[in-house]
Amino acid sequence: MKLNKRMALFCLVLPLLTACDSEFIANVKGVAGKEEYLEYIDEAKNRPLWLRTVPMQWDFHPDLNDLKLKEGRLPDKVYRCLSKAKTNLQKKSNKMNIYYLTYDDQVYIQLIVDKREIITKASLVKGTKIVSNMFHVPCSININEFLVK
Repeated sequence: MKLNKRMALFCLVLPLLTACDSEFIANVKGVAGKEEYLEYIDEAKNRPLWLRTVPMQWDFHPDLNDLKLKEGRLPDKVYRCLSKAKTNLQKKSNKMNIYYLTYDDQVYIQLIVDKREIITKASLVKGTKIVSNMFHVPCSININEFLVK
């Protein structure tokens, strides 16, 4: 009798464990948020974008409008490079600055820039939460040449 109760309990809990496990595996593999990241990059390709130092939702800066550094569109070279961003959890980056790329002030691409002002990593941010893993940007893109008018 005890064995049947344990087996029934196991059968009830198994789907829950499997669902949690698949999410855990996605995070370990580094693919969490990859589809959303790519969708946002695709949507951003033909839209006017702006680069910020602080997202609008993070209202700890007194004048958020001054934080729009640059406005423009993604050049094809930059779009292809951001689309090819790969998961590389062991790759370290020298974090010098962080910038946020957006077209709607709701969702952002967080860009990590090194000392030479080259973009090294990118991730997707919604509101105040990072919703994707950090992806390594394989090309050398200078943040100053990032957007074109």
